[in-house]
Amino acid sequence: MEGVEFTQPSGSSTSAASTSSSIVQQPVQTNSNINIGLEASMHAQTNASHPGQNTTFKEPIKDDGWTIIKKTQRFSIFIPQDSLPGENIIAKKNFVYRKISDVLGLISLAPTTIKGIKVIRATYETEAQAAEVCAKKIADNNDVRFTKIEVINNQQQDNLNDYEIKIWDVPLDVDKQMLEVFLKTFAAIKTLKFNVKNLYYEVVVRFHGKQVEEKFKNLWSLRFCKYAFRIFPSNLTKDERNLRFKYGLKLANLPAGTYAADLKDIIVQMKAKSCFVPKNRFSKNYEKERFTFVFFDNENDLNNALGKKFSFNNRGLVFVNYDAVTCHVCGSPYHRVRTCPENQRKRNMSSTHEVYQQIYSRYGVKAPKPSMGFRPLFPRNASHQYDTSEGMYNWDEEMEQPKPLQGPSSYAEAAKKIKTTPNARANVSPVNQNSSQPNKGKGKQQETHEPARKPWNQQNLNSQCYTN
Repeated sequence: MEGVEFTQPSGSSTSAASTSSSIVQQPVQTNSNINIGLEASMHAQTNASHPGQNTTFKEPIKDDGWTIIKKTQRFSIFIPQDSLPGENIIAKKNFVYRKISDVLGLISLAPTTIKGIKVIRATYETEAQAAEVCAKKIADNNDVRFTKIEVINNQQQDNLNDYEIKIWDVPLDVDKQMLEVFLKTFAAIKTLKFNVKNLYYEVVVRFHGKQVEEKFKNLWSLRFCKYAFRIFPSNLTKDERNLRFKYGLKLANLPAGTYAADLKDIIVQMKAKSCFVPKNRFSKNYEKERFTFVFFDNENDLNNALGKKFSFNNRGLVFVNYDAVTCHVCGSPYHRVRTCPENQRKRNMSSTHEVYQQIYSRYGVKAPKPSMGFRPLFPRNASHQYDTSEGMYNWDEEMEQPKPLQGPSSYAEAAKKIKTTPNARANVSPVNQNSSQPNKGKGKQQETHEPARKPWNQQNLNSQCYTN
């Protein structure tokens, strides 16, 4: 406070200093007494010593009531997925589990990827259990077994010296053995896999060494017999891969049964890099489409080919845009299915065959069955609304959508409809009155007539008539 002075005797300065020192040291002693035990050691704050303060600390006393449990040590081993039989990862995983299920201590079994290598990882409680599994032979057709992570890393270094390509558009009916022999003419094959992608195979080929890299570096298509497959080396950049899809056209109106080898002269003349004859998605016989996709590496070649016309096997072939809609039967870009002459001709032949079927069966004649024309692979039922977005019908004509039959959804709704109908009761009662007039008289057996039904019973009356 201002204006107030505190005075003390000169002899009391030493005692005051000692008293102040004892006051400062008192909290330190209190904290040192609190920091005893495991709980206090987890939550107590450390005290920083200040110069001029004589602080003392006591070592914390361990509480014998706490049991320290160490973290469980796990041992993981790996096996490559390529060495295991099975069409998918679930089949491979189940196959591995059946082989190692007799060894106890399994914690987890899951697929994973280590530096680009797809493996299955098995985790065990002890190292002895993991070593026992590593000694087991898993697959019957090879000697690949479970190993540690170091072996997988070494395999990754070996794969860096290999060369891998992916082959697209391989049909499901291809001769696999012949294709494998053909691929071995380029270099020794390390692995060969056929993966099903919709209506085709995606063939993944890994060659020993990189001596074949120069052969496939600038190659877009691979010719095999009458087929032409698109190829994608694994070392392609994103831009190089996208370039192979950027400039594409459709060559329409192909003759039936046309393969990529038949279009070799057109491909060379138009400087195209690859072509692909797709399968018909609506065909039950795995037939080819009547058009082919052609890809270029620059816009100038694409513009030069657009609108070009060729004559092949008495058919006029024409280049159109990649997304142009064509006829599902003949592949023509000038009409649709409903006005297709070829489709109509097939339907007429089919109907003629059905008319003569009784004559054929009477005399035991086996006449060849003609084509039925275009029929979708997934036929629409009556309750399904027609979808014209996929080009199933003629674009030029408007097609009326069939309205589904809608009956009364409840008894109350049916009664309401009958009640709102004019002269509903009059239509029932006069019939009964007129029919009873001739039956009046003595000695004549009078006919019994059903009483007039109320309008809300009309539905039950109709149902009884149908059951009788």
